[in-house]
Amino acid sequence: MDMEYRHTSYHKQTKHQWARDDPAFVVVMSVLVAAAATAYCVT
Repeated sequence: MDMEYRHTSYHKQTKHQWARDDPAFVVVMSVLVAAAATAYCVT
């Protein structure tokens, strides 16, 4: 029951939120995009 409550409250907090507020995710994505752009320019 506690697990279900936590899931419901978490779902209410993240409702209508498409982007994740996670700075580490942004850093990892920008590194991957930079690596892909560099690899594309090299070839």
